Amino acid sequence: MARTGGRHTIRVMNDRTRLQYRPNGYPELGLVPRTFTARYRKDANLKTLRRRLEKWEIERGSPFFQARNLEKINPKLAFELVNVYVAMRERYPQIRPDFIDFASNDIGQDTMAEAFSYSDTLPTVRRIMSNYETLDVLDGDDIIEIAMGENIDGKTLRKLRTEIRTVTEETVRDPGTSGAIFFGDSFRNSHMYRKLLKFWDIRNQRAAERGHAPRTVWAAVSPASFTMIHEFGHLVEAELMSRGYKPVERVYRRLSEAVLGTANPNERQWRYHLINYPTYDFTKIKGRFRGGPERRRDTKKFLHHTIREKLGMYATTYRDELFAESFAQAHTAERAALRNELRPFLQGLRAEGIGAKRLPNRQG
Repeated sequence: MARTGGRHTIRVMNDRTRLQYRPNGYPELGLVPRTFTARYRKDANLKTLRRRLEKWEIERGSPFFQARNLEKINPKLAFELVNVYVAMRERYPQIRPDFIDFASNDIGQDTMAEAFSYSDTLPTVRRIMSNYETLDVLDGDDIIEIAMGENIDGKTLRKLRTEIRTVTEETVRDPGTSGAIFFGDSFRNSHMYRKLLKFWDIRNQRAAERGHAPRTVWAAVSPASFTMIHEFGHLVEAELMSRGYKPVERVYRRLSEAVLGTANPNERQWRYHLINYPTYDFTKIKGRFRGGPERRRDTKKFLHHTIREKLGMYATTYRDELFAESFAQAHTAERAALRNELRPFLQGLRAEGIGAKRLPNRQG
């Protein structure tokens, strides 16, 4: 971090392929914890850091939280990701992950990271278990036994059995939490991380040579921290969707104003209101006026240039990725102007009860 005239400025990295860890977070972006201390030292013990993070989560209502495989990644990166994660949790206390796997073997080799939302994938389990206080980690047999006492119908029971297979496969511990975040091989060690940076750099250079926007707009944080916030953003959107259609529409209206420049668009304006942008098939809440396949293709084609110039190519793939990229750029964009443009989007989330109205007081 450079300091000029008493003001904090963000140092832009010229060599995009050089590993530059920030183990103590990003104070110039506010991405440092207020209620948790994780100051990196060369003799730092990652198992101790993992236990401290799990204890911090337990004290905040997540009794089964796990920081899986934290000790398997570079120590400086481990401290960086923990600092960024806690800072995001302080900003969005409603988002309580079940666990984070920092070096997962359970996602595809070509996948950097992924978020797994429980409200999307375990709705029946969550509905049945909402009447009970979870006192211990439950397995599928426990949930079925509880469900049988509820006298549920056959269709619901079949859904429940399907979801329980997911609980077992994904080693879910607390279905009542927001979900889980998995990191793949890309950040497991310095060699893999550097390989990813070189790939991103080459890909963006080729895009620039062709006059195209980059796949991902450069941020003022490392790719690992950006990925953490992007995946966290998927859990934020899942929480938003659990609150119903109207909150989703209002937030996407704010996002449409920021990204497309449209003033207070109506959801019927399917090319000017991003709630109608094409989504993944599994997305729970879709735009009411998104239309059929042909209209969705036209929407993508019509908005593709505007979105990619603001947020990069990846944001154009689906509405879900547009949300997560916007969320991550709102917190970390290298250009302060872009962060300011996206600020009303974050304000829209807070207006729907997602996000802290004020950050907690600093400890120590």
